Amino acid sequence: MTKDIAEKTRSGALISAAALVAVSSLLSRLLGLFRDRLFAEHFGAGPELDAYFAAYRIPDIIFNLLVLGTLTAAFLPVFSTYLSKGEKGKKEAFEVAESLFFITTILLVFCAILLFVLTPVIVPLIAPGFDANRMELMMTLSRIMLLQPILLGASSILGTILTSFNRFFAYAAAPVLYNLGIIFGVIFFVPKMGVVGVAWGVVLGAVLHLLIQIPSTIKLGFKFRISLRFQHEGLKNIGRLMVPRLIGLLAGQVNDLVVNFIGSTLLVGSIAVYAFADNLQNVPIGLVGISFAVAAFPQLSRAAAENSPEVFSHTLVKTIRLVLFLAVPLSVAMFLLRSEIVRVILGAGRFDWNDTKATFAVLSILVVSVFAQSLVPLLARAFFAMHDTKTPMVASIITIIVNLIGAFFFGSRYGVIGLAWAFTVASLVNFSILFVVLRTRLGSLDDRFLLSGLYRMLIATILAGVAIQLLKMPIGNLVNMQSFLGVLIKLAGSSAGGAIVYLVVSKILKLEECGVLFDGVRQLLFKKQKRLAGVDE
Repeated sequence: MTKDIAEKTRSGALISAAALVAVSSLLSRLLGLFRDRLFAEHFGAGPELDAYFAAYRIPDIIFNLLVLGTLTAAFLPVFSTYLSKGEKGKKEAFEVAESLFFITTILLVFCAILLFVLTPVIVPLIAPGFDANRMELMMTLSRIMLLQPILLGASSILGTILTSFNRFFAYAAAPVLYNLGIIFGVIFFVPKMGVVGVAWGVVLGAVLHLLIQIPSTIKLGFKFRISLRFQHEGLKNIGRLMVPRLIGLLAGQVNDLVVNFIGSTLLVGSIAVYAFADNLQNVPIGLVGISFAVAAFPQLSRAAAENSPEVFSHTLVKTIRLVLFLAVPLSVAMFLLRSEIVRVILGAGRFDWNDTKATFAVLSILVVSVFAQSLVPLLARAFFAMHDTKTPMVASIITIIVNLIGAFFFGSRYGVIGLAWAFTVASLVNFSILFVVLRTRLGSLDDRFLLSGLYRMLIATILAGVAIQLLKMPIGNLVNMQSFLGVLIKLAGSSAGGAIVYLVVSKILKLEECGVLFDGVRQLLFKKQKRLAGVDE
């Protein structure tokens, strides 16, 4: 690897940007876990939360289809292409962004109104197993939360602009404020409104998510003016890239709805249990997979726009190794400490021991595919950066088919555990398809470099897992395991011991990711004279 390529990949900037997003994601995820603990304390894994999680699917459909389908796959690569053309290109880039902002907002408002009217028809299709009271509650909740995708859609466009300029601070703070809004709703609205207060908390969080990003975007040059330039070539390119992505996301939404459908016919609380376990396993995915994918996407898009395949490949391979370095040990630690994690985070109020057992049983299955789920966002963005949204679409459709077949087959036999197995197998299939196709297209992903790193990571992970197991029993014997503090000490002590062993062994085995991560975080926290290129102070 030449010095020029290494410079262009800007590993320090990538690590620092990912670290900033990860720190924010950690705070957001911790708030999300606190939010879930409040949910569990107030409602348990019961009918009210079943109705809430099922109702959330309706606005989630709009957001995922119209926002993620547009932004993740299409907007940033097109925007980056214009930015690479200098000052004139920057002006055109903002013209595209301003038109996209208003077109997307109009579409979201129209869809929200349509779904508001059709809610009585949609709810029985999504949750046929619900009784009349839960269906009525679900309708009320979903109608309130239809405001959320409108706000998050506008906010996501602004966030994409910020990441294009490598300005990550406001972008990273937005999800933190989103969760704070929901928590505010649980604490202050729920005592007066019941579970309906959670829905209004979701809306409040979406408002905060939007407001935090407005000042930084305006500073970059974005103007909130009515601009509907449908014939602009940039919008046409976004539309062309968006269609395959929409098809793939539509398949994903159908999958989620079918899982909801099956879950509503199982024991009361099954949807809530699955949602709790899914939220827990998403913590490392958000911290590692999403953070590095978001940080690497602008670099990958620029490398593709500048026709620099070596820079593109080097950035991708380095990021894959960094993701694996963190995701593999985290997934193993979550599996070994699943009981303690669920008890610490959710074990309060109406969330009883049966709810706890059901949740950590589902979690133990979901974490098997955490490494794959952590890499999928990065691999998909690699295709998006190359202006290819068809391959991820095909992979998504195949994955959904696998998940649906597994959900129907295993769900009917093993209940919510079967749904977890179906999702895990499907996630592994999704990762495998994307990785194999991408490696074939690029010719090589520096296999020796990847495998040598993975081999040493597995050795370090196994030894860390042994350390966790050896620490669990003596720590458990020293504390009161019937108290929150006792379980927390056991969880923290075992985790810390495993982390120390992992880092020490990684250092001994000369895993470069260990030093790279520490250097990146140190540069982020202790900038001296110069700002790091690519990180917004």
